[in-house]
Amino acid sequence: MGRSFSLKSSKKKGVRNVPRKFLTPDAKQKIEEIATILNHNTRQIKEYINIKTTNKNNCFSREEDEIVLNCVKKGLNSPGKISKIIGTKTCWMVRNRILYFKRRIDNLETIAIQHFLNQIHNTSSSSDSFDPFAIFEQFSESWDTENMSFGCGIFS
Repeated sequence: MGRSFSLKSSKKKGVRNVPRKFLTPDAKQKIEEIATILNHNTRQIKEYINIKTTNKNNCFSREEDEIVLNCVKKGLNSPGKISKIIGTKTCWMVRNRILYFKRRIDNLETIAIQHFLNQIHNTSSSSDSFDPFAIFEQFSESWDTENMSFGCGIFS
């Protein structure tokens, strides 16, 4: 006969491996008040506070985009695992970035990563200087505010 393997798990049932962060009753009450005012769950408010205190933002650098694309190219499609690799992004930020990439490219597994990153980061730098008031001034000349025709005679 061979070895007998134990079917017992090393983990106890009902025990969490995630460390809990306990809040003071005052902080818990403030979070509940904020949640009722904003019509959100307390979990959403806690997550937002956690994101703000750890300085996580939704702006991806070129290096972070490269990490995401390399992970997706290797077959790792879990946003939670990729966000742990990056460390400065949450799982929903990574998920939305992957969806953004999939909208831009049909097959992410076969792309040339550097060429794609050059396209994305060159176009996004020009959108940083976007001025909505310049567009408004450009089209405001054709607006007829007295008749509200907007220069095309639809509402006159």
